[in-house]
Amino acid sequence: MRTWRLSATDEPDSFGKDRAPAGGGTVRGIHATGVGVGEATGNVYVVNGGGAEVVDVFSGSGGEPVVGTPLLSDEFAFGNEPAGVAVDNSVDPGDVSKGNVYVTDVLHNVVEKMRLNETSGEYEEAAQLTGFGEPVGVCVDALGDVYVANYGSGAVEEFDPAGGFLGSFTTPLIAHPQGVAVDSAGDIFIQAYSVHTLAELKRSSELSTEVASEAEILPEGVTAIAYERSSDALLVDLGSELVEYDAAGVKRESFGAGVLNGSLGVSVNEVTGDVYASDASSGQAFRFALVDIAPPAVDSSPVTVSHVGKRDVTLAGVVNPGHLDTTYHFEYGESSNYGQSTRNVDVGEGAVDVETGSVLLVGLRPSTLYHYRLVATNSEGTTEGPDGTITTAMPVPPIAIPEAASAVTTSSARLSGNLNTGGLQGTYRLELADSTGVYLPVAFGSVGASSEQQTVSFVLTNLSAATVYGFRITVNTADGTAIGSEVPFTTGAEASGPVSLFQSYPLLVGELPTPPLKEPTHKHKKKAKKKVKTGKKKVTSRKAVRRRVGTGRHTSINGEVGK
Repeated sequence: MRTWRLSATDEPDSFGKDRAPAGGGTVRGIHATGVGVGEATGNVYVVNGGGAEVVDVFSGSGGEPVVGTPLLSDEFAFGNEPAGVAVDNSVDPGDVSKGNVYVTDVLHNVVEKMRLNETSGEYEEAAQLTGFGEPVGVCVDALGDVYVANYGSGAVEEFDPAGGFLGSFTTPLIAHPQGVAVDSAGDIFIQAYSVHTLAELKRSSELSTEVASEAEILPEGVTAIAYERSSDALLVDLGSELVEYDAAGVKRESFGAGVLNGSLGVSVNEVTGDVYASDASSGQAFRFALVDIAPPAVDSSPVTVSHVGKRDVTLAGVVNPGHLDTTYHFEYGESSNYGQSTRNVDVGEGAVDVETGSVLLVGLRPSTLYHYRLVATNSEGTTEGPDGTITTAMPVPPIAIPEAASAVTTSSARLSGNLNTGGLQGTYRLELADSTGVYLPVAFGSVGASSEQQTVSFVLTNLSAATVYGFRITVNTADGTAIGSEVPFTTGAEASGPVSLFQSYPLLVGELPTPPLKEPTHKHKKKAKKKVKTGKKKVTSRKAVRRRVGTGRHTSINGEVGK
């Protein structure tokens, strides 16, 4: 398929906004009311009315004209009022007028036939077509015949290349013709002034002046028309955009929206396919280059992988939009069925390779093989890039290194250790064991995500005197669990009696206790009094009370965490 895009090489004012006239002088603006193109030279002719009364000549890319001579002027003057312009691009080798430029003059009711004098570099009048009443639009068919939209008479009039009158065409559908175009079969399209309707007149034969049928094609909004014979396409200027219709009247494509704001003329170079529009509102003309459109292209080379983590991977690739608005995303998963994708990102509608930028895949599993590919989509279809694979990094378990106990007394000790969670959040617990060798947690907590070493420290009190203990630190993260080595220590010998080391609560294997550890309070049971009947007197048995109440101690913890 194909479409048109504003030429990326043209500046927005490349067709002469606020240009200086030839030879210098006061800067003037362009009132672009018509446009034509010479296919042999590529030159573009823009009618500049509204006081300037000249036809400006540009090369097809918007610069100075290029026809093989440096003497060519960049405009030719009218002391009149030009409105429409057309170039004889006929395919008839016997057409003596080929390359001549026709300009309608609504003030003097003539059509000027201009010819370039390549010796002087000036355009000269070759002939005049006369007898009009305000001629506005003009076009030339494949045989070199000239068609003039005669506003005053309400007709389109046809002339041969030598200026001979061939016939007149009228229709009640169009009261005042403004624009005219002719297709490959010789059928005539007429655009109406003021009401901006569009009608088609079908001839009984290609060279006949008799109309076999007529029909209104568009009811409103038409400001100019042109016909592209190479693809049998009618180009309709709607002022703010251009629309292409096929020979059956079916809309193919629209373009120019957002660029045009008051276009009054349209022309096509059938050699290059480029379309030109003259925009009176902005005072300039625009070139829209013909381009082929297709599904987007995805670089067949492997996608770039710039980072491989345990749970994330960074990818990047290259997409070519193919002149249409295009989006891309990455698909990924643990098989070639993928199953997951990133969000769609718009890369515009250019025709050059576009780097996607870095895209982060998250939520992956460590030590796992993943498939991935780059996918691009536009209105013409979807293109899937080649499959790639990558294995995420191995998990790195945390590190737990206990330190020797310090500040050890008969009933207390400071226990410390160093942790490294490898950049992940984690939890830890301090475990203590006596001569039984059974480790029970006496403190626990959480540590933030950091790749640096972190230190935890606790003071345990109410330990038993002259007792050998062992302690260790356990750290748990998403990458695994680390159990530090046992560090023994012995409390002093000046204890007065047995102690109770641990609070009693269950600890499930592989899990950390969820309730926060509160420092035990020293609450002793009140002495109970037992009434013993001895006759009529009630007495309290001290011995019974001593049997019921024992003495005990509780382990007290004071802890802190730091780096």
